[in-house]
Amino acid sequence: MKYLLIFSILLLVGCGAPKVGNKYSNADKMPAIFPDYIGVTIPVNIAPLDFTVEEDDVESIDVEISNAKAEIRGQWNGRDTHWDVNQWHEVINKSKGEELDVNVYTCDKGGKWKAYSKFKIYVSEDSIDQYVTYRRIAPAFETFSAVGIYQRDLQTFEEYTVTDCNELQYSCMNCHATRKGDSKDMVLHVRGQRGGTIIKKKGKQKNYDTKTCYNINAFAYAYWHPDGRYIAFSTNTTRQLFHAGANDRIDVFDGASDIQVFDTETDSILSAPHIHTKHFENFPAFSPCGKWLYYVHADSLPVPEKQDSLRYMLCRVAFDAEKGEVGRQIDILADMRDRGLSLSVPRPSPDGRFVMLSSLKYGNFPIWHPASDLWMYDIQKDSIYSLDKANSPYAEAYHNWSTNSRWAVVATRRTDGLHTRLCIFHIDEEGNVSKPFLLPQRNARKTEDHDLRSYNCPEFEVNRMEFDKGELMHFYDKPQQRAHVY
Repeated sequence: MKYLLIFSILLLVGCGAPKVGNKYSNADKMPAIFPDYIGVTIPVNIAPLDFTVEEDDVESIDVEISNAKAEIRGQWNGRDTHWDVNQWHEVINKSKGEELDVNVYTCDKGGKWKAYSKFKIYVSEDSIDQYVTYRRIAPAFETFSAVGIYQRDLQTFEEYTVTDCNELQYSCMNCHATRKGDSKDMVLHVRGQRGGTIIKKKGKQKNYDTKTCYNINAFAYAYWHPDGRYIAFSTNTTRQLFHAGANDRIDVFDGASDIQVFDTETDSILSAPHIHTKHFENFPAFSPCGKWLYYVHADSLPVPEKQDSLRYMLCRVAFDAEKGEVGRQIDILADMRDRGLSLSVPRPSPDGRFVMLSSLKYGNFPIWHPASDLWMYDIQKDSIYSLDKANSPYAEAYHNWSTNSRWAVVATRRTDGLHTRLCIFHIDEEGNVSKPFLLPQRNARKTEDHDLRSYNCPEFEVNRMEFDKGELMHFYDKPQQRAHVY
């Protein structure tokens, strides 16, 4: 079998090829690289894993990625790889379901080469959805002038602006959601005094005023029913607390929260008083079959100031899409209050087997809790377990599944404990997870050091997400459809 040999070579001053005459010394250790791609499992259609070699006294690098079927090799001045996108995809497509060996060589200022122990990357046969959409926000609480929704092509490094503060007149936008990864059906919540809910259904856009006498506030966190008629929403009165301590800088919590189901055909809110109570209900999510509505619930506090004792549990209630009715019996699926943990952000897998959640010490907003981790509820086995391999010492918070249930994306602060980045990891049919890897970036170390914005609320999509720009520019000028209750 002929080997595919692809060279991407830059002329280097003072450093020849490292293997000529075996003129290199062995470091006898793995190379220090950022991002840490050592031993990761990647989709067969992911963008190149560019990385920075963070060893001492590095003038240039030589990196070889190969197996019995394919090989790609590059040599660069400096510490950063910069793989050609087309050549990268040719190699990983030929390596589907197999391992790739990665050999890293560095050259110092004196022209001496050093070889590091090789590491492996496993190329899964499972592909990933082409796009991921996220909210990106600057590190400030006083202004929304740097908030936007962006979409990234996961096969390349292309990023597209879905909408930003300029199109929505410096409003805070959040809580975007698509139906089964298809952006033709999409919802976007706009916060603020003149905010509202934008619903795009079958490509047609409509603006809603969803504050009624029945709910405590306008709609917020959204989740589509699989048939596209209904959307489950939370309504929240959210507050912030700023701490003086170094570790816990801020707390976000609900003063009140409820769940409603919105009928997009009648512009109506379904009345369901048993999940619309004086207690706390939040983060609704329909099952992929559409017959269940998952959410988290916490009992109301006897003393409102005792937020550190507020702990949520995973619940489920039946939903009849034909009748437009929410069932009366509430099932408690997972209660971890006896372990001192609160559960948040339930996300069912599209294959119907699992519900992924965040756990935290108290409350419902895991991004602000350094100890928040990912857990998995196995519906088939009626059991819950920690996703230890996917967790880090810092916050793992908002997460979502790919449409084939084999990949997840999570917003995490694992790189520096401060800024929220996106990591991806594989999940097999039994719920076992692989080591997460950082969303591939060109010049990843430079991006990490200089990009102070946070990436949050990621969602996978199978197609490009687009709004009617003219409609967005006039969001506040046109009358909004008012939701009503039945």
